[in-house]
Amino acid sequence: MKPFNRLVRVDVSPGSAAGWVDLVLSTVVPAGKHLVVEFLSTSSEMPPGQKPNPVIVILDKNGSAVVQHYSVTYLQLTYNGADIHKSAHPTRLSLSRDLTLRFDLTRDATPGEARCYFGISGYLTT
Repeated sequence: MKPFNRLVRVDVSPGSAAGWVDLVLSTVVPAGKHLVVEFLSTSSEMPPGQKPNPVIVILDKNGSAVVQHYSVTYLQLTYNGADIHKSAHPTRLSLSRDLTLRFDLTRDATPGEARCYFGISGYLTT
């Protein structure tokens, strides 16, 4: 087993309600291996009063959603003018290299910039 850790940042521009970043697993998972994800976490920086909706979407090789996973976030603090929302979820996902992970952030309003850091930890296995 080889450890796998990745931090993905999703930015949402002022005037937009959503943003996403795709991680094509064939670019990070060697041939003959699978990615096993054991832990997911998020840290969202939102304009005051806005609420984040971080979602991890597993896409098949045709770009169709196989499943979506929704993080339950909690307001932790206000820091540097932003509301900071966090989530942490033990999980068990076994993902083949022909899939894509989409890290998606939507929000309930559009003023100001927002961002979310998605952390995934696990390992590569045969």
